[in-house]
Formats: sequence, structure tokens, C-alpha cells
Amino acid sequence: MDAQDDESVRLYLERVRKITFPLPRIEELELARRIANGEAAARLTLAEHYLGLAAECAEARYGKEGWRGITLKELIQEANTGLSLAVARYGKAKNKEHHFTDFARGYITLYLDRLVDAYRHKYGDTNTLST
Repeated sequence: MDAQDDESVRLYLERVRKITFPLPRIEELELARRIANGEAAARLTLAEHYLGLAAECAEARYGKEGWRGITLKELIQEANTGLSLAVARYGKAKNKEHHFTDFARGYITLYLDRLVDAYRHKYGDTNTLST
């Protein structure tokens, strides 16, 4: 990652850390109802409030996988893709007994795992962590 990428990632993380999450449960459910009714603004609102969650998940994975050549920028992009899918599916989910944070974390983790697996497949897994 070059210096410009480092700076853009730093600024992005600084910005998303200022966004409040999680949302109050009642607000999550209201946004889910609006998303189910096709409101794009509700999807955007829910996604924006949880960009910090996606960034947290990406940073945590970077601490584990950064040595593999995966950049933090790539991990953030993939985490945001997972978040986007979670937002789309949350509106349609019949069972909303769990908070959106838990729901979204599953999709974010799925996309991060796929990225790591793709790197392992492409470059091999010669550097394994010993636990």
C-alpha cells in the first residue's frame, strides 16, 4: 500500500469512528421495516451507521492476516461489501430477534473469510500461524 492509500485509509477510519453505532433497537427495526418497503434512504442510513463495525472487523482481521499481503484497504472494502449485503437482507429477514450488529457481523466475517481464502488459494499458505 502506498503513502496515498495509507492516508486515505487513515482518514476513512477517522471519519467512520465518529459515527455512532449501534443504533437503538427501535430505530433498527424501523429502518428494517422501511428497507423491506424498498426505501433506499433507509438502506443508506443503516449502512452508514454501521461502517464503523465493518472497519472494526477489518482492522481485527488485518492484525491476524496483514502479514499475508492483504492490505487494510482491501479488508475494509470487503467488509463493506458484507455490510451492504447484510443491510439488504436485514429488511427481508423474518426473524429480527438479534440486533443488526450481530446480523451484520456474520456477513462481514463471511466476506473477510472469502478474501483471505482467495489469497491463500492464489499465493499458498506457507506462513501459517502457530497457536
